[in-house]
Amino acid sequence: LILIDGGKGHLNAALEVRQGLGVDSIPMASLAKENEDVFMPGKPAPVDIPKDSPALHILQRARDEAHRFAISYHQKLRSKRGTASILDDIPGIGKLPIFITSKISACV
Repeated sequence: LILIDGGKGHLNAALEVRQGLGVDSIPMASLAKENEDVFMPGKPAPVDIPKDSPALHILQRARDEAHRFAISYHQKLRSKRGTASILDDIPGIGKLPIFITSKISACV
């Protein structure tokens, strides 16, 4: 199952990509955040899943975990950019320990 974070429009866009890749056999659904609506291909209206359903809770947890993973990944990227130095790309010097790099940068 490929779970799309978004509504019917996001699902339709993902269906086009899936078709272009030739993997139509993989089932898809989307979870819209505002009303926690679940959309499935070929169904004009959201699937009626009770708000206290364990099935809906599993879909919500999967979506929330994807959000957590993406946020932590981007935080790591920003953190790495914050400690980057112009010296990192110089052959023979490379990535020096941060304390040495900062002392050299202060002298330059």
